[in-house]
Amino acid sequence: MLSMVDPQIDEANDLTTQIRHGSTMKDKIETAAAVLGVNKSVFLRWAVNRQCAQIIKEQQSHKLTAEDAAAFSAALDAPIVVSERAAKSARSFAVRVVHAD
Repeated sequence: MLSMVDPQIDEANDLTTQIRHGSTMKDKIETAAAVLGVNKSVFLRWAVNRQCAQIIKEQQSHKLTAEDAAAFSAALDAPIVVSERAAKSARSFAVRVVHAD
């Protein structure tokens, strides 16, 4: 993992990813890298890694409002209603599969 404390400790390898951007983005990248005291490559690896980690973390968790959490909890607490179609499917499965009990 890239360390902003020691920018020489990073995962720079031989793989490349190319992006196109305008002069405004170029200026932002150069300014941010300069503020952190690292070169553009180090900064970009750090920034991309940080953003990727954040996106993955956000997508792996679900945040419910209090109202949604209450509705979800109520649905879990409610008795199960088995439709005739579901019961028929379960019986059919039990006949066809060994140890389906």
